[in-house]
Amino acid sequence: MYPVLFKIPQPEATSRLLLFFRPFMMIPLAIFGAFYGMAANVVLFLAWWAILFTGKYPRSMWDFSTRYFRFNTQLNAYSMMLCDVYPPFNGGEDNGYPVRVLFEYPERMSRLHLIFRFLLLLPQFFFAIGYGFVSSFVMFANWWAVLFLGRIPDGMFGWISRYMVWSSRLNAYILLLVDEYPPFHGLQPLSAADAFD
Repeated sequence: MYPVLFKIPQPEATSRLLLFFRPFMMIPLAIFGAFYGMAANVVLFLAWWAILFTGKYPRSMWDFSTRYFRFNTQLNAYSMMLCDVYPPFNGGEDNGYPVRVLFEYPERMSRLHLIFRFLLLLPQFFFAIGYGFVSSFVMFANWWAVLFLGRIPDGMFGWISRYMVWSSRLNAYILLLVDEYPPFHGLQPLSAADAFD
């Protein structure tokens, strides 16, 4: 099982009113996220060297990076209309947000994997072009579906949530939170849901 698990419950209804106000409501989150991201990049730089010399991601740095990752994931879920609840400004593990993320702290990390990570990411970046392009059309169609139906159709919710899981796994890999190479899909095992109970 991949060491980063996601819980993305499908809402029974999605607010039509939020369709129009969501972009404006995201402005404070985007500003906060930009500064949070700058701090996370500094931690990432320091963690890279720490892993190179010790083979471990220092726990305090890892905790900071996972909070940033969780904030970013919940912000993405909100922006992709997977959740109507306004995301909190912290990335706490139990902040009451419906979209949740579960991590396993890696006791050891591969130095060799660390050095060649950028090269390993190249196929994912090429894959991202096509996957992101198609997903943007699905999200556009989803906007109209919510406007007329007041809910996200099951097929669209499945596609968008899988895209978010895939892109979030890729982000976790870039942030050095995991050594495991992200699969080229956003599927999770059925047992993943049990991990949150």
